[in-house]
Amino acid sequence: MTKKLFKFLALSCFLMSVSFFTFAKDAEAIDIQIKNPYNKQLEVAVVLFKDADRKWYVQGWYSVSPNSTRVLSFNNSTRMNKVYIHAYNSEASWGSQKRYTVIKEVFKYVAGQTCPSGSNRRQVGFDERYAENNGRVYWQP
Repeated sequence: MTKKLFKFLALSCFLMSVSFFTFAKDAEAIDIQIKNPYNKQLEVAVVLFKDADRKWYVQGWYSVSPNSTRVLSFNNSTRMNKVYIHAYNSEASWGSQKRYTVIKEVFKYVAGQTCPSGSNRRQVGFDERYAENNGRVYWQP
């Protein structure tokens, strides 16, 4: 009797663990709140994970007007709680942890693949940021 109970419990634990990884919750929105405290326009590029493809995407540019805040919303994109951010204005740039290729024009590509062709092609640094409990990443230079 004990041997059958042990097998039953072992099988139950195995099935529960398989269902945990198989039936993951739906992707959630992630918002990135960018605050620009400068008198100059800020340009922002982000790297974020998209669950549907199971890939990281590098994309930009998002403009943030001088002395303002902008929220970038990525609905149903990820369950990951982190993103990478690069920003610059005419006087400075921010980001140093991970490097990705960007161009002057609007772009989007899968990390690890080639950045689309464009002018002012260069490598820039992106900094890792984590979402708060509300699903929002807060960033300010």
